[in-house]
Amino acid sequence: IRQRRNNMKQQERQKKSKEKILQAAITEFSASGYDKVTMENICTRHGISKGMMYHYYSGKDDLFLLCVQNMYQMMQQYLEENMAELEKKDALHALKEFWMLRESFFGEHPPFKNIFENALLRTPPHLFEKIEEIRGPIEALNRQFLHRTIGKIELRENLKKENVSIYLEAMESVFWKLVEQYRREQRISDVHSLMEAAGELWDMVLLGVVRQN
Repeated sequence: IRQRRNNMKQQERQKKSKEKILQAAITEFSASGYDKVTMENICTRHGISKGMMYHYYSGKDDLFLLCVQNMYQMMQQYLEENMAELEKKDALHALKEFWMLRESFFGEHPPFKNIFENALLRTPPHLFEKIEEIRGPIEALNRQFLHRTIGKIELRENLKKENVSIYLEAMESVFWKLVEQYRREQRISDVHSLMEAAGELWDMVLLGVVRQN
C-alpha cells in the first residue's frame, strides 16, 4: 500500500511538472514565436530547472509540437461542442457561424492565437509533416461539417458539392487574414467590429459579388 501511495505521489508530481512546463511553453511561444524561443529562456523565466525540463523533453521542437497538439485538441473539443447547435440552424447561417467559431475560441484562449499562426502560416519546415499529422483530426471534423452542411444548400448547376467543400475549407485557412485586408483602412478595435467585418466578407465569399439575373 505504501509503495502504491508513493507511486501515486510521484505520478502526481510528474503531472504537475509537465503542466508547469506546458504552460510556460505556451506563454513563450505565444509571446515570441517559434524562432525566438529557447529552452534556456523558458527555464529561466518560469523557474524550471534544466534537469526537470530535459527529463521530459529533448528540445524546443518537442515543446512546440506539444503546444500545437494541446491547442488543436482544445479547439477540436470547442468545435464539437458548438457544431451540434449549428447543425440545427439554417445551412447558410450555420456555415457563417462555423467560420466565426475559430475566432471565438481564440477569444477565450488568446495565447493560442499566435501558436496557431506559427503552426499554420509560418510552419517550421522541418516540423511540417508532424504538424500536418496533428492537424488531421480537426481537418477531418471541419471537412465532415462542411460536407453535411453544403448538402443542404442549392448550389449552382455547374458546381459539385465536393468542390465547394474544398473551396470553403481552403478559404477558412486564410479568411481572417482577408478580414484584416478588407478593413485595412479602418482600425478594428473590438470584437463587434471584427465580427461585423467578417460577416460582410463572408457574404461576399459565399454569395459572390456579381448580380445574378
